[in-house]
Amino acid sequence: MRYVNTISPPDENDKGSISFHSKTGNLFNMNVNVHKDTHHFGIHNLNNTDVHLTAEDSDNVVAIKGELADPMPTGNVESTSFLRGIETAFKSNTVLTGNNNKISIATEGKGLGLGVNGLQSNSPYSGHTTGIFINNQSSDLTQPSLDGISTIKLKAVKGNNEVDLNVKNHASVKGIIASHSAKATLEAEGDNIVQVKNPDTNTALIDALKKQYPNASKELYRVGVQSTTGTVRISPNGKIALTELKTFGIVQNGICVSL
Repeated sequence: MRYVNTISPPDENDKGSISFHSKTGNLFNMNVNVHKDTHHFGIHNLNNTDVHLTAEDSDNVVAIKGELADPMPTGNVESTSFLRGIETAFKSNTVLTGNNNKISIATEGKGLGLGVNGLQSNSPYSGHTTGIFINNQSSDLTQPSLDGISTIKLKAVKGNNEVDLNVKNHASVKGIIASHSAKATLEAEGDNIVQVKNPDTNTALIDALKKQYPNASKELYRVGVQSTTGTVRISPNGKIALTELKTFGIVQNGICVSL
C-alpha cells in the first residue's frame, strides 16, 4: 500500500513529477495490518521522478501505524515484513517544505513484529524498516551507482523536522539511511530529531547478518542515522535518540558512517 507511488517515465531521459501544495497541511496517514510478509511505504519515489510536498504555513506529516496481525509463533518463523516512511531511489528527488515535517512509523499489538526482506541477496534495497531511505545504486549489483544522485530534503521553516520510529522489530531498524550517491538534508529553524524505539523490550531478535556472514560482528539493531558512500546533512540542530528500557545486549549506534 502506497499513498504516493510514482510512475516511471516512458524514456530514461524523461522526468516525472508529483506535487502537493496545501495551506492547511499535507497529511499521509496509513493504518495497516502487518503480516509476516507485508511491505508498506508512505512515499515510494523511484526512477527519475520528483515529489514535492509544500505545506504553506502548516505541516507535512507522513505517518504509518501498523497493527501486528500475526500471533507470535511458538517455534521459528521467517518474518519478511517491513515499513518505510519515505523511500527515494534511482535518480529521484523528494522535498518536504512546511512549518514542521514529521515522518512517523509505529506498531501496535503483541503479535509477530517486523523482520527483514531480501538480506540474502546482499542488495542495498534489502527490506529493513526505515524512516527515510535514499539510495542510487542500480538493482544490478554488478553495476556502479547510477549517474547523478538521489536526494531527500526536509525543510522546516518555523519548527522541527522529526523522524520517529516506535516499532516492535525482530531485525534492525534505522531512522535515516543514505547510501550509494544519495543525499539526505534536514534543515530546521527548530530541531532535527531522529528517534528509534522499540515498545517491547522482550522482542526476540533475528541475527540475520550472522546467518549470511558467520564471521561478521554483531548486527546493529538500532541506528539513528546511517551513511554508506552517501551524505547526510543535518543542520543546525540535531538530536539522535535510541530509547530502550532494557537493551538485552542489543547493539545500537546513533550515527554510523562507513565507506
